[in-house]
Amino acid sequence: MSNLPGPDRSAVLWYGAERGAAKPAANPAETRPQPADAPGAEQKISIEIWLFGLLSALTDERPVKLSLPATATTLDVLTALEARYGDEMLSRIRDTERGILPSCRVFVDGDPLEDAFTPISSNGGSAKVEMILVKGFEGG
Repeated sequence: MSNLPGPDRSAVLWYGAERGAAKPAANPAETRPQPADAPGAEQKISIEIWLFGLLSALTDERPVKLSLPATATTLDVLTALEARYGDEMLSRIRDTERGILPSCRVFVDGDPLEDAFTPISSNGGSAKVEMILVKGFEGG
């Protein structure tokens, strides 16, 4: 008998058919932006954050759920995570020019997001953000 582990299924998280599978319909009340002329209305989006790699050690919460302004960027997500969990690990992935180090990959609704200054949601709706921190020995 062999003591080898079974096949590595971690790639399914990134490349599996499940990523393209139909998603349940969102609650319209959660994704409908408030009218811009409503008193004190600031459009918000619901963001579901899945942390992978070393970032997954920040919390046992799966996924992390945030409500941020509709114009939120990856840097805003990072700032909100720092406020919630502390900045010890998260401050290490900041980059003064790019916003986030290249070793931290960010995906929004399954698509890679290369610019940390781009709004996460172009339509003001909810978004699923996946962040993975890949260290040098992992290819980062």
